Amino acid sequence: MRACSQVGGRLDQANKYLAIYSAANTTRKQAVTRKDAGLRPDRMGKFRLKVPVMWRLQTGTSLTEARAMPDIDTSLFFWINATAASPAWLVPLARFASTELPQWMVAGTVGAFIVGDARIQRAVLRILWAMAIAWVISRLGQQLFPMPRPFVVGVGTSWMAHGGSPGFPSTHASVACAFAFAMAASSERIVVSLVALVLAGMVAWSRVCLGLHFPIDAVAGAVVGMVAGWLSGIDPSMVLRTRVAHE
Repeated sequence: MRACSQVGGRLDQANKYLAIYSAANTTRKQAVTRKDAGLRPDRMGKFRLKVPVMWRLQTGTSLTEARAMPDIDTSLFFWINATAASPAWLVPLARFASTELPQWMVAGTVGAFIVGDARIQRAVLRILWAMAIAWVISRLGQQLFPMPRPFVVGVGTSWMAHGGSPGFPSTHASVACAFAFAMAASSERIVVSLVALVLAGMVAWSRVCLGLHFPIDAVAGAVVGMVAGWLSGIDPSMVLRTRVAHE
């Protein structure tokens, strides 16, 4: 009897969170499973809340209210997010920019390290270091500011399968912009810097176009990338020598 009552309590809890997601899904109908509703089993078989529902319990607001955005962010999202009426080439281009383009950027950077001279190799190491810093910062930011993605709250159209992890800031945008800013800081050719910035912009744009991020996520990612690009240029030995000189 006790086990039955516990199962019944879990089902009631799941139904409650299913209702939360159903209320938030105002733009399109979607299948909502027990896992999507905010419950996932841990190693002990118990169900624990995921971030979006935990946010509701902590703040007392719904998922849509928790992701309350300024009007400009909302307008930009619906303007950038692809729809069924968008040109046929738009979604394939966004998918390429979101999945394959970052791989080509990394491959090109590694290739430059292999064939380049010592100066280029130092620049490549800085770029890779900036990308690593950006990845760490963005992951920490997602844990500190667990804001849901558009499709989690039923906003817009999602064109690529993705987990319901927090989306602020965008990791793709953070790493791509770190690549671009570090490249711009390392290269003496303005054309190379502009191409890197355009490629990073395409990656950030694609995440919003595919409905995986809000514009503010991509903007925050650009800021993270800028900070990472700056941090990658700091020479620890130079800092230590400066401190010793002042002492």
